[in-house]
Amino acid sequence: MRSNTAFIGAVVALAVILAIEVWLFATYLPGYPPLALFLDMGMIMKMVAIVIILLFVVALIGSLTGEAALTWVTSGLAVIFGLLGAAYGEMNIQMGIKYAGGPVRFAVTAPSHAESLALLGLGLLVAVVSLALLRMRRRPAKT
Repeated sequence: MRSNTAFIGAVVALAVILAIEVWLFATYLPGYPPLALFLDMGMIMKMVAIVIILLFVVALIGSLTGEAALTWVTSGLAVIFGLLGAAYGEMNIQMGIKYAGGPVRFAVTAPSHAESLALLGLGLLVAVVSLALLRMRRRPAKT
């Protein structure tokens, strides 16, 4: 029962994050490719993204081999790293606003918000895909 709740929560959170990302790109970043978002990230944010991608590979291996514990641990770690990366990005935004000395328009900070949400979305994507594969593997074949 808890696994269904966690899976549904991750899917809903991922859908909300994707909707916000689409809105940010359409409103404040027209013509800005998502790959440029990764290339413009700071070094720590890039390292967090790479760790999440490596966790995705391990989670895929775990879900395809049927190792539930490995899949749950790596999926959880990916979400935690996504949360930490998003928190670090938001902290950098707040520090930048503080040092700017005055009010800063949202359009100026929109790329940084998109980076933070991208890391959180990447972590949730790892969880959703790997847990969905694990669930499909465990489902008995219909005869």
